[in-house]
Amino acid sequence: MRNNIIALSFLLVLVGCKKDEGSEQAGQPPKSVTLILPKSNEICVLGPIEADKSKISFSWSKDENSDKYEVIVKDLKSGNSNTYETTDLKLDISLPVNTPFSWYVRSRSSKNSGSSQSAIWKFYTSGPGIVSFAPFPADKLVPTLKQDVTAVNGKVTLSWVGSHVDNNIQGYDIYLSENMNSLALIKENQISSPLSIDVTTKKTYFWKVITKDKNGNQSDSGLYQFTVL
Repeated sequence: MRNNIIALSFLLVLVGCKKDEGSEQAGQPPKSVTLILPKSNEICVLGPIEADKSKISFSWSKDENSDKYEVIVKDLKSGNSNTYETTDLKLDISLPVNTPFSWYVRSRSSKNSGSSQSAIWKFYTSGPGIVSFAPFPADKLVPTLKQDVTAVNGKVTLSWVGSHVDNNIQGYDIYLSENMNSLALIKENQISSPLSIDVTTKKTYFWKVITKDKNGNQSDSGLYQFTVL
């Protein structure tokens, strides 16, 4: 009887070890990292400038569950994004000068199929001959791209977030139309978000936000669309 108990105990320990080994092999899911540089809403004057490009140093905190990172950098003028992979906690990237960018880091692990995304920060690359910077393009637009919405009393609320390194946004011009090729200015020099507008059910609308500052600079959010149910 005692031999049977010992054998059973050994079997339970063996099974437990195998289970732990499998869990360790799977790995814990990656966690989001904290961005360090370039700072949010910063004008960057980092590194040498060559051929109209500036070498920008990116850095972020370590995630113990991750062994590789993807740095996603978006040109806010063109809307184009590039992804750079690294196993380090810093990376130098050459970017065009006098240009607004956003960036974030996606944490990944070779032991886990999951991933985690950091916060999104914005910055400007500085360069010669620039006196003032344009506002960052408005983002976090709601309704979001291709979203279906329900009107309340025949109205839909538009909202967005604007930002500027010089903190001198003067106002927003809101454009809206059922035709994406001929947007109409429906509100000029809107002071702040949100804005309530009249809509018709069963129609699709296209809209964008132009952010303007006190120096005459402006930026374009890009085109969004939504459908009223």
